[in-house]
Amino acid sequence: MPIPFTCSCGYSGEEDDALLGKLSACPRCGELQRVGGEQRKGVRADRPQPPAWADRPAPAQAKHDPYAPPASTSPYAPPQAEWSQPGPGRYGDLPPRDLEHEAHVIAIGAWNQIGGALLVAFGLLGGLMFLGGAAASKGQGPALIAVFGAFLFVFVLLGGAMFVVGAGLRSMKNWARWVTGVLIVLQLLSSAVNVIQQPSAILGAGISTAWNVAILWALFCERANALFDASYQQTFLRSPGQPRWTASPFFWLPFVMCLLGCCLAAAAGGMVGAMR
Repeated sequence: MPIPFTCSCGYSGEEDDALLGKLSACPRCGELQRVGGEQRKGVRADRPQPPAWADRPAPAQAKHDPYAPPASTSPYAPPQAEWSQPGPGRYGDLPPRDLEHEAHVIAIGAWNQIGGALLVAFGLLGGLMFLGGAAASKGQGPALIAVFGAFLFVFVLLGGAMFVVGAGLRSMKNWARWVTGVLIVLQLLSSAVNVIQQPSAILGAGISTAWNVAILWALFCERANALFDASYQQTFLRSPGQPRWTASPFFWLPFVMCLLGCCLAAAAGGMVGAMR
């Protein structure tokens, strides 16, 4: 017949009648109590000693490496720990990747490449149109053709240079950011001279200046200096993959502005056509 078993800690239960008059440990607090009698305070049941490793802190979990290869079922595949970075292992003591700032620099380089490709395409298209017009009207002199050819060559040359500089920025080449910095400084000086000559252009010059200053910050701040360091180049080259640079404001903000400008130009053209 079960015998009631209560403890001062508040536990209430039952014990088998075979334990009547014997000591039994409270399942909650471990205090010994005689079944069917009063509790013996201060006497605690013997408990097994915890293992030696119980007091050690739990090992830190390894951070997820977005550039690690997928797990392989092959018994000959290298351990995943060798792909981790930085620290000792496959790549040695190399600095970690700053994926957020990488995305900003890569986005700037992508827009340089887009602008360069558009310049080359515009120059080639303009050259073809001019040659077609010159063939149709035989009155075009060779001097005019030479001038336009030189103009076309400059367009293609500038576009190709912009594309190469953009590729250098996307691969974190130090020379590419210095070339970009010099060109931006020249643009800032040109904007200042333009505002002095035409004060009405201060709004457009202000927007252009703010954007150029933001690019200078992205290319020459402390985090950018670490990106273009020689040691970071080893990290960048040995760890494949690129961050999601299309999510950077240095990519989507110019994209939105270009899209808005195209919409406004189309709307203005439609209004002009309707007025005619």
